[in-house]
Amino acid sequence: MGADESKLDWVDRLGLAYCRLNRWEWDESLLGPKPDPHEDENYRSRVMIRIETIIGYANVSRCWWVYELGATVEDWLRWYIAQPSKNREHLLLEQIETEQKKETTIMKPKVGTMTLQDVCTAFREAGIRTSPDTIADGIVSRYYPFGQLLSRWGPTATAASRS
Repeated sequence: MGADESKLDWVDRLGLAYCRLNRWEWDESLLGPKPDPHEDENYRSRVMIRIETIIGYANVSRCWWVYELGATVEDWLRWYIAQPSKNREHLLLEQIETEQKKETTIMKPKVGTMTLQDVCTAFREAGIRTSPDTIADGIVSRYYPFGQLLSRWGPTATAASRS
């Protein structure tokens, strides 16, 4: 791997840093001082993902072939084009689409038989002003003490129990 870093464009320079990270080598000249692994154990993976996001999988693959395998760009291109259509880009797009579907079809959190809308109504009636997202996060994380809140403010509570 005798690449003259000073002659590389920014895409190839990041690709070279990716190759080094894949070999567990930190590219201090580009990435700065190596983080303390005790403070940040996922630094390597995070940086590799960010580099791939910036330059794309095709460029990461090309740099691996050129800088690690010593192949030519033409060799890589023939190999890359011949890959099955289920290459990494398609898999990543499918993963993104799946995540987006999950986000749009998240079931409403329920407490007992109450829907999130019922809980939001109970919060409003109790004079608690907060967003449905915050309430849902509180439900999921079990932050809110719903046993007391809902028995007092739930939709089946009477006006006398609310005072």
